[in-house]
Amino acid sequence: MKKGGWLILLLIIFFGFFLRIRNLSEPYLWQDEAESAIYAFQILDQGYPHSEFRGETLYENKLIFLADGGKYQYQSTNFFGSRYEKNKGWLPYYLMALSFKVLGASNFSARLPSVLISVLTIILVFFLTKEFFSIGLSLSAAFLYAINYAAIYYERQARYYSLEIFLVIINLYLFYLFLKTKKDKFLFLTSVGLILLFYTHIVIFLTLVAFLAGYYFCENRNFLIFKNKIFWLSAAVFLVLTIPWLYWVKFSQVSSYAFSRFRYNLLMLFFISLNLLILAAIKFLYQYLTKKKFKLNLQKEKFFYLIFFLVLSTVMISLILPGESLASRAFVICLPFLTIFLAYYFFQIFSSFFAFKNLVLFGLFFVWFIFLFSTWGLIFNQDYNFDWIKALVDYLKSENISADTLILSAYEQFPLMFYTKNPVQAIWPLSCEFLKNYPQRLIFVRKVSVPPEVTGGFFFGERASDKFFELFSCFTYNKNCLMIGKNGVIIYDCLAKGEEKN
Repeated sequence: MKKGGWLILLLIIFFGFFLRIRNLSEPYLWQDEAESAIYAFQILDQGYPHSEFRGETLYENKLIFLADGGKYQYQSTNFFGSRYEKNKGWLPYYLMALSFKVLGASNFSARLPSVLISVLTIILVFFLTKEFFSIGLSLSAAFLYAINYAAIYYERQARYYSLEIFLVIINLYLFYLFLKTKKDKFLFLTSVGLILLFYTHIVIFLTLVAFLAGYYFCENRNFLIFKNKIFWLSAAVFLVLTIPWLYWVKFSQVSSYAFSRFRYNLLMLFFISLNLLILAAIKFLYQYLTKKKFKLNLQKEKFFYLIFFLVLSTVMISLILPGESLASRAFVICLPFLTIFLAYYFFQIFSSFFAFKNLVLFGLFFVWFIFLFSTWGLIFNQDYNFDWIKALVDYLKSENISADTLILSAYEQFPLMFYTKNPVQAIWPLSCEFLKNYPQRLIFVRKVSVPPEVTGGFFFGERASDKFFELFSCFTYNKNCLMIGKNGVIIYDCLAKGEEKN
């Protein structure tokens, strides 16, 4: 590539970095970001992410398992059978902990690792695209990815999204170089990348392994890879570095609650099937009306490697991922490939004088992008309002409420843990007896815009409404409660009978 091309790529990288880094401290961390930050705090404190923070057990998912009594009526589903975090890989938490160690804990330092990794992703999009298309198209794909609003939205977040996108692309790139050059160093580097992906997101790791194995054996029916010493060395290193962790965290006890909302998985599979049916219908109608053959032959295209991964990953994520996690963010690894194909078929439309095949395929990938990553799709990004958190923090300061006062929340307890020094707990798993007999000041907080029985549905399903009124009567029992409404939040400040404010 000429100097002009490198200069253009450099400008694209800096522009993409600017779009991701600007106003990085805004808005407040939302529920999942704050959860990641809590695990980063735990790493700095004890070296690993686990089930307790400031003396409170962490709760995230539907409540299924009853506790033995006492403070909690239910056990934490996430930590059932183990005190170690096992729903997600730990690598993103350690990167955030490092950022906190260097820069201090803040919104900016929590999100910075994701942004820095996203810059590397823009570079990789260029190099991966260059293996299949021209330099011009590769630069176009890198630019479109740099300004892609969905990529910017997710790669700014203090979560694993940016890291998993990067690791998926670099693994696909390295494995393709192995297939192309037959050099074992690329195979070994792929195994290193897979280990890192395992410790980032296990479902995405399984998806990528299934693709790499499937593609290799489709293209190479001779099984020669099993005679490769580097393959067995890589496999041995992988097993040594992953099996002990699976045993240590008791990963086998990840519970069956994952399939409690399988209807969302069915929705995604229906969408994929509908696309295939529509494509078949278009082919039939085109051939019937024009008496010409409509040939896709995507499997013969050089870039079938990327298309195969895009389709397989979408299907596998829809099948494997828990229904309650099946939101737009679950498919972020599809973003670079949708961007590449949209760029390719956009240029093909004009270079082929609006050939029908290119129009159809551009429309297909565009529909996928809209469905997965826009508010017009069935799976959409949520708009998070954080004024209520700031209002609570201001109230705690103005009333000089001590840091040992327990704060209860209908939901989104993790941001409250991050932005206050208080012990914070979701109200839902607590026992009525504990709330009735709690001897000290107690604060309950909820959003005005979201009824607590709605947020409680995440923990209790249809029983949330009755459960909330039961718990509400318990924590107000034998207490003097003052209700304060301000800036989108309702605060119940409750003192035990005879207790006076500080």
